[in-house]
Amino acid sequence: MKFTSIFFLFFVFALPAFAQEPVKKDPAHTLDLQLWTQFTPGKVDFMPWGVYYDKNGLVVDVRYNYDAPKMVGAFVGKQFGGDKLYVIPEIGYVGGDGFRGISPEVYFGASVGRFSLSTQWQWVANLRESAGSWGYQWNEILLKIGEHLSVGADSQTFWEKGAGASADTDVGPALKLGFGGSWSLRVWGAVRTSGPNRGDWVVYIVPGKVIKW
Repeated sequence: MKFTSIFFLFFVFALPAFAQEPVKKDPAHTLDLQLWTQFTPGKVDFMPWGVYYDKNGLVVDVRYNYDAPKMVGAFVGKQFGGDKLYVIPEIGYVGGDGFRGISPEVYFGASVGRFSLSTQWQWVANLRESAGSWGYQWNEILLKIGEHLSVGADSQTFWEKGAGASADTDVGPALKLGFGGSWSLRVWGAVRTSGPNRGDWVVYIVPGKVIKW
């Protein structure tokens, strides 16, 4: 009788604990590190970029040399949505080399099947004078053709505030490689299709590392 009671208690309380699958928790913190390396005729520039995300949607975005040469950009924002569809509005400061500006920007992203689309819209307002402000817009569309490879195209457009200012647009093919789930390598080559430097080329090589904890 005593043995039967012990066995019954084990069956009711202990066995379900062994049978239950462990609960997988999403990481509370994610750090996305990238080193944008820009190759233009006769020049190479490095643009380090780090973005922190937490599980509640907080986004902290810090980069150097990306918004403009020798300038630091620091932003804070909030992510809404998930992997399939998201929007991230941010507000930040851009400064350096005698410039100080405030910059609102917003990111959109969506994925359907093997296709993914990302876009960024940014405006940098000069705090010292009415002239010298600028806008920036970037697009990327990728098709995943393998476990580690995606191909597609990127474009970027830059325009300055002021009479007679023209927009400079770069367009070209892109590819992205993934390694081990956390390392990546992005390559984008583009040709300027508008503006005074039409016909110039630019190549970006971007190694990246995602850290989660």
